[in-house]
Amino acid sequence: MAISPRLRSRWTPGSGSGFPAGSGSIARHAESAGILAEVRGMVDDELTVHQRRVFVAIVVDGIPLDALAAELGLRRNAIYKVIFDARRKIRWALVANGYLEEPGLEQR
Repeated sequence: MAISPRLRSRWTPGSGSGFPAGSGSIARHAESAGILAEVRGMVDDELTVHQRRVFVAIVVDGIPLDALAAELGLRRNAIYKVIFDARRKIRWALVANGYLEEPGLEQR
């Protein structure tokens, strides 16, 4: 079940470079771009088709949760659960690839 083009077009994020003005050096931007590419790969590789569709619609495209729930015929709680599971999978992949420390090992 795909997101309708009409719904997607109503919630298109603004254009821009993707980096806030004055947000750091070119090296920092390159590092961020590399990590972003890794996360994109993790979204493609680690998430199910349904998780990916919901995650991208909510997190990347900025479609409101209620609008997506109505479009997909799901309840809000189901969307919350899909997002929770998707974020957990992405976090585990970030830990496994050395981008984050394991939960519970962070310094306080």
